[in-house]
Amino acid sequence: MSDEIRIPIHANESKKASICWKYITKTPPKHYFNNKNIAILTGIRNMIIGVDIDIDDGGLDKWNELVNIHGEPMTRKHKTRSGGYHYIF
Repeated sequence: MSDEIRIPIHANESKKASICWKYITKTPPKHYFNNKNIAILTGIRNMIIGVDIDIDDGGLDKWNELVNIHGEPMTRKHKTRSGGYHYIF
């Protein structure tokens, strides 16, 4: 439909999100997640920052060092399939 707003997955890419934003905001999650990842638009446009903590190359170890020094951030935390984390600020 021409009135559907689809957000690009990457800024310089012509590929668009597979589900329109209007559908996501008006449809119960069980109808479109089906155990799949979804993207969240981050950055200056909506003032959301995502931090991806990978387990490769010592990323998780370094993150744990920082948490031991500064404490766990008070924000959303999601475990990734690879064993790392996504923090949403």
